[in-house]
Amino acid sequence: MLVLDRPGGRIAASTRRRLPMPARLRGKFSLISGSTILVVLVVLCVGAPLFTSYSPTAINPTNPLAGMFSTGHLMGTDEFGRDVLSRVLYGGRYDLAIAFGATAVTLVTGTLIGLFAGQIGGRTDTVIMRIVDLFFAFPFIVLVIAIITSLGSSLINLFIALWVVSWVSYARIAHGQTLSAKRTATW
Repeated sequence: MLVLDRPGGRIAASTRRRLPMPARLRGKFSLISGSTILVVLVVLCVGAPLFTSYSPTAINPTNPLAGMFSTGHLMGTDEFGRDVLSRVLYGGRYDLAIAFGATAVTLVTGTLIGLFAGQIGGRTDTVIMRIVDLFFAFPFIVLVIAIITSLGSSLINLFIALWVVSWVSYARIAHGQTLSAKRTATW
């Protein structure tokens, strides 16, 4: 399709036709592409049994270290003959469970504790925020490792360790926002 730049001016050759896009999504290519990649990865991990026919733990000693795109193994195999794609997809399921499970609980817990402390005020607020400061005094990963070591190695204990340690950031933010809202509120 040919388009005039201006009346009586040159003709610019424009062979592309623009697809209509909602105004709020224009210029947000990285947001759209990143969200698409994230959704595809979540669907692949959640539906791992549908996308791979291999067990992530099944050992095949006759086919070790097969390269990518080898027969039946899109991402190849490891040194024990286990399918790498199935191991990645099934491992992604645990990663998603940890990411969403641990974050959801700590977000709600920390926010409620911060709101409560900020709203109540007084000694209760002081005690709760000193506990938050105590958790902040230790490195996050050291506390998580210490809790897992004392409880034992399992996925549930990892969740417990993350829940015990991660709520403090959300509590601090919610506490600060609550105090700020209390100062600006006119009753």
